[in-house]
Amino acid sequence: MNIIRKIVKSRWGKVFLVFAAIVIAAAITGMSIIFHFEQKERPPVEADVVIVLGARVMPDGELSTTLEFRIQTAYEVFRQGYADYFIVCGAQGRDEPMTEAQAMKNFLVERDVPSENIFMEDQSFNTVQNLAHAREIMEEQGFETALIVTSNYHIERAMRLTADAGIQATGVSAPGPLYLHNRLKARLRESGAWAKYLVVGMVGK
Repeated sequence: MNIIRKIVKSRWGKVFLVFAAIVIAAAITGMSIIFHFEQKERPPVEADVVIVLGARVMPDGELSTTLEFRIQTAYEVFRQGYADYFIVCGAQGRDEPMTEAQAMKNFLVERDVPSENIFMEDQSFNTVQNLAHAREIMEEQGFETALIVTSNYHIERAMRLTADAGIQATGVSAPGPLYLHNRLKARLRESGAWAKYLVVGMVGK
């Protein structure tokens, strides 16, 4: 305890505590803002194509809860007639048995979506790459408008990135993680991604 008191009372100890307090406050603020974004109503509108952003495929080939929610939401948008085509996104991670795009295509084909209506973007490892490659497919196929489907905690930043990519689109939110600790972890990770996005944007200017 005496060592801890000495550290806390030292100059660098005080600096560390101030820095830690700032980081914690920023994380809490970021998570609160993301929670606010999650509550925003995003009704689907008609578009040429649904773009589904990737998420993890489990080592046994099952969809992660996040990916299942995203592709299920996209399928419902299709079933309700808002779009006839899909671009499913995501490459193959180190512990994934197939690409995220292929896993989502399998899900859709099993539900009688025509294979020719599904375009796979299977080269990307993050949202920026998802959207850049999806735009290329849109241009090749003559698609002008899109519906972006991703998790509710991710949708706001995804729409900013969509605009940055030059895609005319609206967003549709899929449910986020079921369990509280997973929801907190997802929001914390998204807070960091927002910080990076904003810093890169400021540096770019």
